Amino acid sequence: MDTEIPPPPVEELTRTEGLWFEDCGLIIQAETKLFRISRDFLAMRSPVFGDMLSMPIPENAEMMEGCPFVYLPDSAKDITHFLKAMIYSEFFESVPAKTSFDIITGVLRMSHKYEVDVLRKRALIHLSSRYPTTLHGWDTMQLACTWYHDTPSQYLEAILLARQTSALWILPIAFYCACTRLDLEDIITGLGGHTLDAQDMVACKLCAGKRLEHRRDAEDWRNSHISPLDIWDEDDLHNLPVCDACRSQMKPVHQLARESLWDHLPAIFHLPSWEELVQMKVKAL
Repeated sequence: MDTEIPPPPVEELTRTEGLWFEDCGLIIQAETKLFRISRDFLAMRSPVFGDMLSMPIPENAEMMEGCPFVYLPDSAKDITHFLKAMIYSEFFESVPAKTSFDIITGVLRMSHKYEVDVLRKRALIHLSSRYPTTLHGWDTMQLACTWYHDTPSQYLEAILLARQTSALWILPIAFYCACTRLDLEDIITGLGGHTLDAQDMVACKLCAGKRLEHRRDAEDWRNSHISPLDIWDEDDLHNLPVCDACRSQMKPVHQLARESLWDHLPAIFHLPSWEELVQMKVKAL
């Protein structure tokens, strides 16, 4: 397992209520939380843990209270939800049972990572009830979704989670909600520790208002007899108050527009094509 994140000092560790079983032989640590569960049960439910736990225990392996000890670089909250979903059948039931966004995301992240397919599928069904793929699903969403409770950071987390778990059908409505319900600054800087990558910022039409404003400025300049080919040079584009992701998209679009105008100049003035004009030039010179 990935152990790049150093574990906290032993004196800070606490046993997790409901997930510490004295008769079980495996101790797991996530952040400052400890979990004592059945090694065989975990190996049976998760192929990833099964492979890890099937390896012989080295003589110098770290132990705690006489049990093999595993440190996981995952959040304690996610691991808590994940283990409870596996151990307690009533904790995370199928739709239409009530649950919460935190439980769904925690179970989905961990069941995807540790390949617990039944929980992954259950979490995806719950998540999909909030981010449907049909208009009817959208119209009836608040009735069908039993965990419906929006927080501003939820939309960004849903986008990130959809990418992480290959649940791309979540993205259209997640993007829609982010675009229509979050401020531009929130999408750029992130919320609740969740920040989109540049690709998804652009997909969210990030900076759309600013880009429209600058396009209107450009139209005003054009109507004021400023040459269209000279609207926005490299310095102008660099200084526009938009995010880097949008700027990187605007540059090639701006250049394509200049090239398109150039290509159409002969036709605008009812002249032969550039190819014919160049042939005339070559012949004349």
